[in-house]
Amino acid sequence: MPIKTSILNSLQANTSNIRNICILAHVDHGKTTLSDSLICSNGIISNKSAGKVRYLDNLPDEIERMITMKSSCISLLYQEKSILEKPADQVTPQEAKDKSYLINLIDSPGHVDFSSEVSTAVRVCDGALIIVDAVEGVCIQTHTVLKQAWNEKVRPCLVINKLDRLINELKLTPLEAYDHLKRILSQVNDIVATLFSVEWFKDLESKASQLESEEVIDYEESEEEKGYFSPEKGNVVFASAFDGWAFRVDDFCEMYGKKLGVKASTLQKTLWGDFFFNPKTKKIHQKNPTGKLIPMFVMFALNNIWEVYQAANENDLAKREKIVKALKLEIPQRELNNTDAGAVVNAICSRWLPISHGVLGMVIQMIPNPIEAQSTRIQKLWQSSVSSESDSLSEKQSKLEVSMRSCDKNAEDVVVFVSKVFAADNSSFLRSSNQRSTRNDTTIITSDSSNEDKLSKGIGAIRMQYNSNDKFVGFSRIFCGTIRVGQKIQVLGPRYNPLEPEKHRTEMEVKELFLLMGRNLESVESIPAGNVFGIGGIEENIIKTATLSSTEFCPVFNAMTSGSSPIVRVAVEAENPLEMSQLVEGLKILNASDPSVQVLIQETGERVIVASGELHLERCLKDLKESFARVEFRVSPPIVAFRETVTNDPSLRIKPNQIGVKTPNKMVNIKISAIPIPENIRVFLEKNNDIIRKIFVEESSKLVGDTDAASFRENITKEFEAAGSNWAKELDYIWAFGPRRVGSNILLNHIPNYSQNAEVWKPITYKMSSDYNPKNRKNKLKQNEDENKEENNESQIISSEESNVKEVIEPVSEEERLELLKQIENSVFVGFQAATAFGPLCEEPMSGVCFVVEDISFLKSNQMEKYSHHGPLGGQIISAVKQACRQSFLEKSCRLLEPVYTCDVQVTSDAMGKVYGVLGRRRAKILNEVMKENSLVIIEALLPAVESFGLSEELLKSTSGAASTQLLFNGFEVLDQDPFFVATTEEELEDIGSNLGGEAPNIAKLYINNIRRRKGPVHVNKQSIATPLTGFDAM
Repeated sequence: MPIKTSILNSLQANTSNIRNICILAHVDHGKTTLSDSLICSNGIISNKSAGKVRYLDNLPDEIERMITMKSSCISLLYQEKSILEKPADQVTPQEAKDKSYLINLIDSPGHVDFSSEVSTAVRVCDGALIIVDAVEGVCIQTHTVLKQAWNEKVRPCLVINKLDRLINELKLTPLEAYDHLKRILSQVNDIVATLFSVEWFKDLESKASQLESEEVIDYEESEEEKGYFSPEKGNVVFASAFDGWAFRVDDFCEMYGKKLGVKASTLQKTLWGDFFFNPKTKKIHQKNPTGKLIPMFVMFALNNIWEVYQAANENDLAKREKIVKALKLEIPQRELNNTDAGAVVNAICSRWLPISHGVLGMVIQMIPNPIEAQSTRIQKLWQSSVSSESDSLSEKQSKLEVSMRSCDKNAEDVVVFVSKVFAADNSSFLRSSNQRSTRNDTTIITSDSSNEDKLSKGIGAIRMQYNSNDKFVGFSRIFCGTIRVGQKIQVLGPRYNPLEPEKHRTEMEVKELFLLMGRNLESVESIPAGNVFGIGGIEENIIKTATLSSTEFCPVFNAMTSGSSPIVRVAVEAENPLEMSQLVEGLKILNASDPSVQVLIQETGERVIVASGELHLERCLKDLKESFARVEFRVSPPIVAFRETVTNDPSLRIKPNQIGVKTPNKMVNIKISAIPIPENIRVFLEKNNDIIRKIFVEESSKLVGDTDAASFRENITKEFEAAGSNWAKELDYIWAFGPRRVGSNILLNHIPNYSQNAEVWKPITYKMSSDYNPKNRKNKLKQNEDENKEENNESQIISSEESNVKEVIEPVSEEERLELLKQIENSVFVGFQAATAFGPLCEEPMSGVCFVVEDISFLKSNQMEKYSHHGPLGGQIISAVKQACRQSFLEKSCRLLEPVYTCDVQVTSDAMGKVYGVLGRRRAKILNEVMKENSLVIIEALLPAVESFGLSEELLKSTSGAASTQLLFNGFEVLDQDPFFVATTEEELEDIGSNLGGEAPNIAKLYINNIRRRKGPVHVNKQSIATPLTGFDAM
């Protein structure tokens, strides 16, 4: 029978017996099957249904494609083996309480397109089960999820799954399987070692900076810090989720300790590794003395597993009965007589080595409870604000931090993090706990075969369906206090600052709280600290993520990191213009309910959906059409975001050319040149967009004091020095970053005798001072606005008085020039931002371009006052700077930067040629080829994103289903073709073919033409395109 919700609800108050875990793995490594196997231990589904029902997959697409697309949570009860073996009347209430655990289990997607769902799951958990297929081994997504778990300070445990494939498919002997498992374990530990080394060196560097040069750093690496996976430590499980069994080394230590007369602790250390047991002398050796002994893990563990499979596969009834008798199992004879070998294995192994005991036993022992986990994780997830002028605020935040670190459920203040928002059907699935016993029996899967048939045939009838009764539920974790229905709570947006509590904050009443039970949501009245739960009634207050707190002094949680970036875009438009409002509302719902999708409105008025990949985009469009908007709409072909850049092509120009542009009133002449930024600086700026935004745009209070701002200046200095001596000198001349003040383009100030060249670094110097306070900056900005208004009024009065005076033009003095430069600085910045946001080739953002302001000269007029920099003159300077940047860009050798994917194709060796043919047609660059023992080949390549659409389908057709692919965004690479190139010399015509007459396909030119056709002639300044590019205007 299923566990009652009231029991699970009562366990929520026992914080030390709570475990919050998520299941992470590469796609098709068995996450959902393992989830089903653990769920059946609570009687929610039958043993026969495990692995077939996919209980935590709620979307029709998930069932159809048989892959998980959204993270789902379920609460499970686990009781230690010691009390399960006792009669119920001999178990005391206190013993039952101490040895009963609440497991909040989250199943997450394995496909790279849904990496953001993994991030939402990891944030609310304290531990992770890393699943690795015993045949396929470590794959690309295994690296990604391990890194995500490491970054979030989540303790991982390893589950090597699908050991049955080593027996049934690869036909390995136990000794061969042991060697294979050792290699897999070594590969996973190599990833952990890499992650640990990176963090170790960061800590080492920070410690070194705090010591004197002659001091020595004493730093010891402990095994616990490294977090290596090792069976003798108990953090590795060997399993077959499909056949329902799993074991750790501990299980066989208990089994063989008494028989061999060896202490269990000794077996624990020697059962894995190169240790050999001599049955004659009954001694354990580290070396094989006779050369005939086999490792203890093979002798005592794998041999027994292989015997069970052999008896089942060979239909040896006598051997089956002998095994059952030796293991002292009670199995009905009809199950042993079954002709289905898989059913026989499941019947024996699920009783001998139940998967719930192997996996959940490891979770209880190795994963920390919320109290232990939050004491170390809070420092990574949440930082308190610091203000020298507000001691009371610091005191309150310090008290709040203590409550969060100790996971105090009795704390006065409540802190909750909502990692994502999902939609649920209120009429069918939002039930209170006291209604659970009276609901329809078809919602609980039992061992009854009729219910199983209903579930497998009509699964949609009992799943969450989006309709007009949809409600949004926040997928949440409470870190301190106890949240209750009816409580008033503050909703703090991602940019909330406790020093400015009036911004980015709203108040809401907690209307509904839910215990997450997979497909069902059970209503509860309160949730104490340390639990994962759902919160309802958030439709008008939360989009994607939020921090909830009962106090306005609480800083927000740090942003989650995702393994993929939104890159694939499509524009949508309602087929019936009268239904456009419905489509807009549907887009709002989609944007709120999906953590990684972005919904944008272009300047053209187009509504664009940005998704992480082709599969993610397909699911978003289906949700929008069938669930959220419920209207017919047109979808544009996929839009791939390009970037525009310049290169130093020695065949064209070696030295940068200065472009001089005058304002329309002829009073200001601006000279600008463009040069390419070295690749290492461009990559550094792109990777540090977030920190640049915090320092120079958001004025984030989290940067106060030292760390981020100072380290950014230090790191960028190293990058400039690595780029060469010339670039090292330019660091102090940086005037601005762009576009939007955070991009990978730089504006340099080379104006003679102008000393304002270090303005960009003032925010860092200011933030590192003790006087920093965002409120002071706000007051200063307001004071400047008042002064500007007074200046505008004065200029209008002067202009009206001197309107009849004859104008006389002459050069300005040096003092006047410097004063005017200070006044027009902001206009120069705005012009630079506008130029880098929309490049001249196809209105795509620029990247890796450095614009140098060589000089700005002025002419003086006796009517100069009427051209105030706050009026027409400011707009003219913005236009002139933008034009100068674009023209200087075109004077260089222009290139497109195209987005690329890291493409991993897993294929059998006999179909490799067909895979290479498909990749070759799509301009893929082969990086590596790895052969595996099981005749599988892993091909690693770089694939342009624009060529990626339909790749999986074409590979499946070409290889007859023998290939699977995984795409991961890998940044931008230069498309090394000049879009302006026209063959003129005999050598050039000979290279491309004389019969083509210089009209050979130019991929860069084709991409630019396609983008410009899509954007329309209104958004392209054709006059700025140089004439050598023939055919561009004939669109």
